[in-house]
Amino acid sequence: MSTALATQTYSYPLISFIHAGNWGSFVDIFEPGDAEQWVTTGKNYGKHAYALRVKGHSMEPKYPQGCVVVVDPRGKAQAGDTVIARIDAENEATMKVYKKDALGNRFLKPINPAFPTIDMQKIDVVFCGVVREIAEHS
Repeated sequence: MSTALATQTYSYPLISFIHAGNWGSFVDIFEPGDAEQWVTTGKNYGKHAYALRVKGHSMEPKYPQGCVVVVDPRGKAQAGDTVIARIDAENEATMKVYKKDALGNRFLKPINPAFPTIDMQKIDVVFCGVVREIAEHS
């Protein structure tokens, strides 16, 4: 008779990019049953983590449109991390790769070269979290 080990799972609310841009202002309101959908993974990213469904094609091929990512809003963004960021007080957040050049200039870069890089020296950017994993593929 074989014994299966119980695997710990963690659930995160699937929210919109608009909610992600304002996540800090209502981070504690979600309880199981409150969100329209919850995403479950085997990793604990903290009680404030959330999930997003990728929209658009700027992060393809790594993050195809429709896949679901889990985001750690407490994660400190390091160069090379995929981040969720709100730009110039827009309502909606965006998902890009955070980059720094040799001079210390900072950028938000899409993976898909058909989309423009965002120069962070000319705008206000608020980091809303670091992408930790793809929870669901499209």
